[in-house]
Order: sequence, then structure tokens, then C-alpha cells
Amino acid sequence: MKDYRTVLRKVGWVLIAGGLIDIGFMIYCIASGMSYSSSFNIFSVVAGVFLLRGSLKAARIISWFMAFFIAGFTGALIVMPFLFPFDLLVAYIRLATASAVAGIVFVPVLMAVLVWIYRNPTSAVVREAMDEDQLDYTSFWRSPARGFWIGGCIPLFLIVFLGLLMGGATADQVKQKAAAQMGVGYKFHLKSLNMSSGTGGKHVHAVVTAYNTDAIKDIVVEWSE
Repeated sequence: MKDYRTVLRKVGWVLIAGGLIDIGFMIYCIASGMSYSSSFNIFSVVAGVFLLRGSLKAARIISWFMAFFIAGFTGALIVMPFLFPFDLLVAYIRLATASAVAGIVFVPVLMAVLVWIYRNPTSAVVREAMDEDQLDYTSFWRSPARGFWIGGCIPLFLIVFLGLLMGGATADQVKQKAAAQMGVGYKFHLKSLNMSSGTGGKHVHAVVTAYNTDAIKDIVVEWSE
């Protein structure tokens, strides 16, 4: 019978390799002046090291997070048409074909890797080792499968939150100011909106995507009142 440590080491090396690749790409983006953020790099390397050491607790935690990410990413893909205008997606595919194709290829590959990582630490041989070690992995918060429930709620929360934030009077005001900057011939999508209040009054900082059939531009709109 296959030893559970063999299974964990196999996953550990994959996590370490993925984390190092992500760190290398992050360094490249910083050196090139490109914006990049990721929560996988250090987490992936550290998680991989724990699995190489045969940690069953780490296996339980990692499989929980993998379930969370699988459900979250799947839900994000489903709700994306509700968060972004369809014509903006079409314009992006047409104007940035290489990036769009790379994304279309990358997403299913990433999902396949996440599913593979989830299946290994939750395989029968690992669960049997957890039972022998009397490790609790069946309660609600400790069961890896519960990560699917939590991750699946994130996209629904985003729809409600962004719907309230992006559909208010301030959002309309942001788009009006963006239209004044860009002129006619553009449609506008509110990408981010931050509002803060202090002694000087309320400050609004927003990023708006202005787009048409020929161009996609991100512009900053901000004011104080």
C-alpha cells in the first residue's frame, strides 16, 4: 500500500515549484515596472515544505484552502458576466488577443492543478493516516470539503457588495467626471471605488475603465468635498 508520505511529498514539490515560479514572475514584474499581486507564492512554498515533512495537519489545512479556491474561482467565472459589461469583455478579447488567449489557457490549467492538489491530501491513504493519528478532519470547520461551501459564498457576496457600491449616486458621479475627461465615444465601467472621510471632508478615489471598439484605458478620478 502506498505510504501517505509519498503522496504528501509529491504534492509538496508541486506547491514549492509553483510558488517559486510565482515568486520569479513577481520579481520580473517589479523589475519591469508592472503591477502584480499574488497570495500564492510564499504560502505555496511554506505549505510545500510542511508536506515534504509529512505533516498531516498541513495536509488538512491545505486541502481546505484548495477547496476554497476551487469553489471561489469557479464561482467567479460564473458571476463574471454580472460584474463586467459583456461588450467590455468582447473589446478586451479583440484588442488584447494574446493576453485573452493566455488567460483562457491558464484558467483551466490552474483549476486542474488545484483539483489535483485537493484530491491527493484527501485520498484514502492520507485519511487513514489521519485516523491513526486521531486528527480531526470531519467537523465543520476542519473538514476540507467545507471549503467548497465557504468559497462558493464569496462570489455571491461580491455580486451584492459591488452591486450596492457601484450602483449608487457616487458611482454615477464618478462616471460623469470620467466622461468629462475622456470626451464622447467611450463607455465607462467602474473598476474600483474608495471613499474616505477625515478632517478635510470626504475624499473619493476611483479607477474607471473607458472603452470603445478601438481602445481600453484605465483612468483615475478623484475629488474631495
